[in-house]
Amino acid sequence: MFDNAIKIYRANKGTKVSKVKFSNIKWTMIKCPIQDNGSDCGYYVLRYMKEILLCSEEGVIPHEYFSTYRLEKYSTELIDEVKQEWCRYVLENIITNK
Repeated sequence: MFDNAIKIYRANKGTKVSKVKFSNIKWTMIKCPIQDNGSDCGYYVLRYMKEILLCSEEGVIPHEYFSTYRLEKYSTELIDEVKQEWCRYVLENIITNK
């Protein structure tokens, strides 16, 4: 799926990359918390992104960050925190700025 997305992006931008270079892309499998329902996946992504940004120093994410498996699943409190932050952002920056 991601390989196709890269091909489409490059085609739209007019970037030509040889098949040899394209096949040299190395994907790294990472371990991350996984939701146990069909509705919290977006909040899990937001929470994971937040954790990555909070641990980065001057915009640089440590290499070892992705090799460390922190939580199998986020607690309800951690997901609720992200939901509240997202709602606050939408209310303050999108709805009230119309």
